[in-house]
Amino acid sequence: MCPNSCTKEEIKNRCCACKSKPIWEIFSNISYKPLYMEYLNPTGHCKIVTNETLTGFKWILHQGGRMTQLPNNICSFSDILVTVDFQRNRLSNIEGINCLKALDSLDVSYNDIQFITNTTFKNMPNLRILRMAHTGIKSLQPYIFELQNTEIFVIDLSHNHFDNLHISNIYPKRSVFCNISFDESNLTLTDVPEFKISLQESYGGGDIIFGTCKTNKHPLSVIFKEPSEIKKAYQYNHTGAFEFSKLTMPCDCHLGELLLSEKDMFERFYSIPNKTQYICLSPENMKGIDVLKTFNNISVFDQFICHKTNFCPEKCTCIEQPSQMRMLVDCSNANLTKIPDIVPQTNYDIELNCSNNKITKLTSPKTLNNHSYLSNITLFDLSKNEVQTIEDKFLEKFNKTSSRLKSLLLLDHKLIELPVLFKSIDPDKVWFGKNSVSCECKDEWIASWRSSVQNKSSNPLFCTNANGVRQAAEEAFSDCYEDEFDQIIFNLFLIPAVVLVTAAVAIYFRYDFVILKNRLVDHRKKTYKYDIFILSDDSNVDVNKFAIDIFLYLKKEGYKCFYPPVDEDVGTIRHIHLDKEIKSSRNIIIIISKPLQNDNFDDLTFRMNQAWKLLSENQVENLLVVLFDGKITDEKWRFPYVRALRRFKRVLNVCSRKYNVKIKISETLPPPEVRTSISFTELHALGELE
Repeated sequence: MCPNSCTKEEIKNRCCACKSKPIWEIFSNISYKPLYMEYLNPTGHCKIVTNETLTGFKWILHQGGRMTQLPNNICSFSDILVTVDFQRNRLSNIEGINCLKALDSLDVSYNDIQFITNTTFKNMPNLRILRMAHTGIKSLQPYIFELQNTEIFVIDLSHNHFDNLHISNIYPKRSVFCNISFDESNLTLTDVPEFKISLQESYGGGDIIFGTCKTNKHPLSVIFKEPSEIKKAYQYNHTGAFEFSKLTMPCDCHLGELLLSEKDMFERFYSIPNKTQYICLSPENMKGIDVLKTFNNISVFDQFICHKTNFCPEKCTCIEQPSQMRMLVDCSNANLTKIPDIVPQTNYDIELNCSNNKITKLTSPKTLNNHSYLSNITLFDLSKNEVQTIEDKFLEKFNKTSSRLKSLLLLDHKLIELPVLFKSIDPDKVWFGKNSVSCECKDEWIASWRSSVQNKSSNPLFCTNANGVRQAAEEAFSDCYEDEFDQIIFNLFLIPAVVLVTAAVAIYFRYDFVILKNRLVDHRKKTYKYDIFILSDDSNVDVNKFAIDIFLYLKKEGYKCFYPPVDEDVGTIRHIHLDKEIKSSRNIIIIISKPLQNDNFDDLTFRMNQAWKLLSENQVENLLVVLFDGKITDEKWRFPYVRALRRFKRVLNVCSRKYNVKIKISETLPPPEVRTSISFTELHALGELE
């Protein structure tokens, strides 16, 4: 029974889970009498005996005995036996205990129980307290507390050594509970690919007590693979806390990822503020360090690393360093003749050092998937390799819109000609050093490309002409301009005025022609995975909330939608996943807002241009732009085609007083084809948003 005081608590069910009591403790007139044990032989076999009538509620306490198995007639008391205390016996197996349908409290601590399964406590609707401390259990089957018709409020598994503890037993998918204790235990945490945390499920809430346990990794870093996900951890345990008094674990990249979630989020899980310790167990140079006391010490933070061995190229070293949000792949001085085919998968930027090798040709293999990591490279050092040839497919990975590249070092190269595709790369990010390339008049694009370089003296590019004259690339084409001047003037006046007018009209309305062509295409012949793909700057809290409001409304209207912060798969490479899903959508909605961060600004610009390209190629039926906090004139420089979209009534403004944006979207877009259902959780969220 739950005390009345719980009705005043914010989370009533959690209060009840911790403060409820059985009726025989509350009302004195409720019959609650003992049962007794009788041994049948010297080997510990026994049975329950009683002189009482089998009515009311019964309890049995038998501590420090020689019982080796459950009483052979225990199931005869299934409807009346509510409390069992078998501490300090010789039990090795408690299978069959689930016949006690009325059992409220079970204590089998200090026994030598070898195992329990995910059916041991199945169908025990009244079991409230389970104590199994000091039992020597080394392994629990997965999902052992996600039981049919069983919701245990208090679970004590302290003082055990778990060689293999599945993460589902720390984060059970169930309603609220009071606490699960692993205090003074050794935990070797494991994960399996099929275990996924989802906001669409209920994980209830309760205290997970780790106390002074030792573990191979922090529990949160097993569940949440990226720092951005760890920051959302409180959403899955919204009524409880993670209790640590002294947690000993390896100080590796997994803990480094957790530290990235910021100290404020850490303290959300502290039940003993300022008394919790995170002590480094390894590596040797970090042993004994209190992590929280050195939280702001960058030199210590940088040492939270992992050496990646899987898929690390031979003769290379691969180190993941969360403090710098990077993975370092050092393949220098390795006698390589080509760049690595593959590197370890990571959610961070990649810095690849291939300097001082024997690479003369930069090429992309036949299977492009082998080089999928190239677009995630921020620093690529190819110095001292005498590179002579660079293929276009290699350079395509570093274009301005999709690449994270910050520096491509080609010092001491042996290039003869510069591939034209270099002009798709930011020239400030490519370093050629002192060696020159051959420049002819057909290479005039180099001068235009290099004109935007910020510091030409520290980052030069030299050209050598047919006469062997060496000049800075920006000055090497002056004579080419003089030779062509007369021809340019002649051709300019040769063009008829009517052609000029026609060209001007065509240029001004070129985007309108693209939209008109798309509307003439019959899209009904195509099949799509989603009705609508929604994209926004999800780093902006206000924009993200608005986008989720739109997302839930459209789902309620029957549209199958994809919105990255809600539907993006955990552990995937973001840009590859988004490329796949946006191309599988019938309609695209882009919510344009003023950029808060340069990275998100670049990403949203790239996705908007990608959406326009899909429209121009007739791969999507509609592109709808929603202006969150600006006007069309504000966005013209970023997206020149936005005015054409407005002329076709494909631009909506959140600030408009003439219409409700959500309703206007559903009126503008065609009816849903990819039917979907909306969950109760989403309907509830929609109601809160509205």
